[in-house]
Amino acid sequence: MRTYLSLWKGVQPWPRTLCELATEAAEAAGLTLADLRSRNQHKRFSEARQAFMYAAHEQRLHSLGQIATFIHRLDHTTVLYGVRQHKLRMVRNASPL
Repeated sequence: MRTYLSLWKGVQPWPRTLCELATEAAEAAGLTLADLRSRNQHKRFSEARQAFMYAAHEQRLHSLGQIATFIHRLDHTTVLYGVRQHKLRMVRNASPL
C-alpha cells in the first residue's frame, strides 16, 4: 500500500480511488465490479455495496453525490442510507454475546 507523509498526522495511507475501493469491496463479497454497480437487491450485493459506500465516505475525498453516480444511483440519499446501515451492522457485529 502506498503511503504519504502528512505534516499533521504522520504517515498516512495514500487515498484510493472509487474504482479501487469498489473492486476491493466486490472481491471481498465474491462479486465483480459490475455486480456491485448493478441494481440487484440480494443481501450479498447490497451489503457489499453498502460497505463500499462506507469506505468511500470515510475517505472524505468524494461527495455523496459522486459516490452515488459511480454506482449508478440517482442521488446522495441512497449513499447516506447505505453508510448508516453499514455502521449499524458493524455495531451489531461488534457487540458482546
